[in-house]
This record gives sequence, structure tokens and C-alpha cells, in this order.
Amino acid sequence: FRRYKIFENLHYPQDPEGNITGMIHPSIENKNFEKIINGSPLFYLFNGETIYYKGESFYSIFINEAAYFNDKIALMKCNLV
Repeated sequence: FRRYKIFENLHYPQDPEGNITGMIHPSIENKNFEKIINGSPLFYLFNGETIYYKGESFYSIFINEAAYFNDKIALMKCNLV
């Protein structure tokens, strides 16, 4: 049994007007509780570009969760506790 603690919400990429400009990268879709490391593909932009994660490793939950879409939250970042 593992425990996770949410420490940050990660939002979808947006343009200056707040319109969402990309989606969760297919390689992490439906992969809750998996580790995201520096250099992992994170978002696939509507223009065909990929955004790669830069930073400290984390575990992801609620990836592309419909309940958080209106708040433009793409996923939640967690640590193991």
C-alpha cells in the first residue's frame, strides 16, 4: 500500500487569452501513479509540437480528469509519503 501527497496542480498549456492549446501527451494518458521524470513528454500541442517536462520527478494522478477540465487542470503532481 502506497500513500501519495498532492503538492501541485499542473495546468494545460494556454495562449495569452487563456485558451487551451494542447492536450495530455498520449504516452502518459491513463497512466495514473506513474513517475514523470525530467524529459518525459507531457503535452501534445494542437500545432503538432510536444512539450517535455523539465524539473524534479513526480508521480501523476487525475490525468486528464473531466472533473477538473473547467479549471484547466491537466493533472496533479504528487510525491510518495
